[in-house]
Amino acid sequence: SGGPLPAAIYCRMSLAIMGDTTKVEEQERICRALCEQLGWKVVDVYSDNSRSAWQRNRRRPEWERMLRDVESGRVAGIVTYHGDRLVRQPRDLEKLIDLAVGKGIRLASPTGTRNLDNRDDRAMARVIAAFAESESAATSDRRKGQYERWRREGRVRPGGRGGRAYGFKTDGLTHVEAECEIIRDMARRVLAGEHTGSIARSVSATGARTPAGSEFTHTTVRKMLARPRYAGLMPDGENAAAWPPVLDRETWEAVRLVLEAKAGTMTYATNARRWLLSGIAKCGAPGCGASLQVKP
Repeated sequence: SGGPLPAAIYCRMSLAIMGDTTKVEEQERICRALCEQLGWKVVDVYSDNSRSAWQRNRRRPEWERMLRDVESGRVAGIVTYHGDRLVRQPRDLEKLIDLAVGKGIRLASPTGTRNLDNRDDRAMARVIAAFAESESAATSDRRKGQYERWRREGRVRPGGRGGRAYGFKTDGLTHVEAECEIIRDMARRVLAGEHTGSIARSVSATGARTPAGSEFTHTTVRKMLARPRYAGLMPDGENAAAWPPVLDRETWEAVRLVLEAKAGTMTYATNARRWLLSGIAKCGAPGCGASLQVKP
């Protein structure tokens, strides 16, 4: 047509432990500057935030939408911050090549541009994708090895939604004493017969928050106090862990029995995948679309 090449910007950020943590917003800024330099027109931005590209069972909705736009001819160029943001598996590249054949689809990043109709450029893209897959696999193996060493040492991943378990520092071993005292107080109140909802409200009223910055709820309290971690045990509830206990084992077991007894007298709404459409079915009411929950 002779006009500017219609280009897509593709951004993706995986977990921080996978390496480069450049935010998708910064990736987009870099890509827009590159498009301006190349004289390409940005027609859309596709962002898969916190999506791993190397796990075979992981869907990337924006990646798939971009492929449809490539196939339809809406997009003739793809700009990305780095090649491994686009593909980390050779099969993803092959899918793109199959859709792009004969269309002159151009790939661009700060390291250079490639034309998928060019045999040499396709070969180089395949080599880069193969190396990216190998590096991802090596990273996964290193992580698995680390977790196995931790298991032998009586350690587990210290994380949680806030990057640590409540009552512990980020190393997963050292107590945060003020939080541990809140846990001990919660346990005493459960054993005294107080409802977890009431406990959660009063703790939140003091300004205490979970590591993720959220207020406590009855579910938070119930799940937290039932965790073997707080009795100084591994997740199996039997083997000793490397960190000191917050609650002595007798107290922890008594608290867990009380919570289990209370849970047996009521039912809870849940998104757990226990039934055929759990986590899949959506409410069809106009403007809703919420996930449907099962309550026996």
